[in-house]
Amino acid sequence: MQFARTTPRARILIASASLRQASALLDYIADVTSEPKRKGEKLVSPNGSRITALPQAPKTTRGLTAHVLIIDEAAFVKDELFESLTPVLASTNGYLWILSSAGEERGFFYQIYTEKTPGWEIFKATAEDCPRISKEYLDRERVIRGEQRFRREYFCEFQSGRQQFTSREVVEACFDMSLKQERIPIEYGT
Repeated sequence: MQFARTTPRARILIASASLRQASALLDYIADVTSEPKRKGEKLVSPNGSRITALPQAPKTTRGLTAHVLIIDEAAFVKDELFESLTPVLASTNGYLWILSSAGEERGFFYQIYTEKTPGWEIFKATAEDCPRISKEYLDRERVIRGEQRFRREYFCEFQSGRQQFTSREVVEACFDMSLKQERIPIEYGT
């Protein structure tokens, strides 16, 4: 919201896995400040800045321009939406903020987070870093969810997808890229 306040006619877009989810972040912004007025899926500031919530619809979110693009719960957003939205920052050389809890070991968010892509600043906060979440609550959640889902939701740990038979680490450990590959001729017939 600070960017919208200090930059006249700024365009800020919020995308998420659903319009309801993007709107929830818009509601939060409206709750913490009384300055902008809500008009449908937009907050409009007195200086002409707009913050707009978008659905997960890559075909209908193209052609926009933004100074800031926020992708909320990015681990659950389709790669296609990410690919269709990032060009909105081209003419403004704008900012891209990607927020999320961890998800499965796939997709643009997983790749950016795990490959430590140059140019990105990564911030990690677990449930233990949040004073509003009690140890008792986390203990209950661990029992209800099981260790793997609990660690994904509260401790930023990506997990293998449901359809994977083994983890990515196990598969990658099977390959030694330092070895030279040799072609072994196969003889057909005798």
